[in-house]
Amino acid sequence: MDWACRLLGLSEDFLNASGLGGGVIQTTASESLLVAIIAARSLYRRNHLEVPVEKLVIYVTTQTHSLGVKAGLILDIPVRVLEVEADDEYSLRGETLRAALEEDTKNGLVPLVVVATVGTTNTGAIDNIPEIQNVVKDYPQLWVHIDAAWAGSALACPELREKLHLNSINEFADSFCTNFHKWGLVNFDASTLWFRNRHHLTEALDVTPPFLRTKYTEDSKKIFQPTIHERSTADGYSVSFRRRIPQL
Repeated sequence: MDWACRLLGLSEDFLNASGLGGGVIQTTASESLLVAIIAARSLYRRNHLEVPVEKLVIYVTTQTHSLGVKAGLILDIPVRVLEVEADDEYSLRGETLRAALEEDTKNGLVPLVVVATVGTTNTGAIDNIPEIQNVVKDYPQLWVHIDAAWAGSALACPELREKLHLNSINEFADSFCTNFHKWGLVNFDASTLWFRNRHHLTEALDVTPPFLRTKYTEDSKKIFQPTIHERSTADGYSVSFRRRIPQL
């Protein structure tokens, strides 16, 4: 996962070797977002138990993959779908997001997660991530997930990184997902998911019973395999990666 992180030019903050960030393989981008929202919800709820889940809001656009709405249905968290315009190349603009955040906050709701897309399934649209970055500075509790399932592999090409807003992604995204079983030419299923702070995920999903706890399992710097789908572990894809990419 660290090799793939470097291949895409992601910040060293996302490396497992950083001791704080880290990556894990899920089955699909839908599952990756679901896991990211679980981490975001757990992080917020630990400090705000008085806020009911129905007050939380997930933000997607009319071009976002159905994964956003599905995650809301599964987790019973309201989803607000924001309109994007053809004149903006179906990109989520900062002013659209800010207006929604201000309206919901005024109505007593709590913005929890915004899903920004790099390469929508419908049109290949790229959300205006620098503008989104500028907006979320005023909402420190807002988790930013980058869904680059379709176009994320293009970050391996340095000449495309500016167009795909890599610098902004590296500066403020909380989680990032791309599917190597798409342009990465790796066999399905290999949805790679990185966290800037992996402990938000391990603390949310760790249900290891006392009789299985050891010094090793308690040290999340040595192992990072939290997943809903037990088959999704990094070791299982080493052969596939090597077959497709000789440099490995």
